[in-house]
Amino acid sequence: MSAKIAKEISAIQRGLGEKVGNTIMSVSMFFFGFALAFYWGWKLSLILLGTMPVVMLTGVAMAVALETGTTQMMRAYAQSAGYAEQALNAIRVVHSYGQENLERENYKEYLGRASKVQRESNFAQSGSLSIIYLIMFGFYAYAFYFGGMMRWNPDEWFINDYTGKRYTGGEVMGIMFMILFGIF
Repeated sequence: MSAKIAKEISAIQRGLGEKVGNTIMSVSMFFFGFALAFYWGWKLSLILLGTMPVVMLTGVAMAVALETGTTQMMRAYAQSAGYAEQALNAIRVVHSYGQENLERENYKEYLGRASKVQRESNFAQSGSLSIIYLIMFGFYAYAFYFGGMMRWNPDEWFINDYTGKRYTGGEVMGIMFMILFGIF
């Protein structure tokens, strides 16, 4: 009975793995990042939160590109591996009819298709990653611009309600990273 329990526990652990811990970490980063950012400076947080839909849509697009690229690549390599296995299983027939060169050329054709799919997948993945970096660095520029406005503008609206003074560089950086981590 103890061996069966250990086997079942091992299956549960393999199924869940680090997913529970990662989920708890992500949810807590989301809530605490936004909560602390809004506590430290709700005006700047609201301004920075305007970029959330763009960052999220870009992340979803990257995930879709990764998933479809990986699926297509695995399918193409499975076809080429299946063809090679078929030729190896019938090696006597292939050798007796002298068709080794034909089989090699057919296998190269399947590998060429798989290689083309892999190049297209890598291009899509690198393009989506570069767009993620563009959005992220654009977010930094957006945050620094509005943080500088909050720091140096003499208008009373730009006073931080938490401290009662103007925003400092540390507050701007802290709020920026809290919002960014909350979004991610």
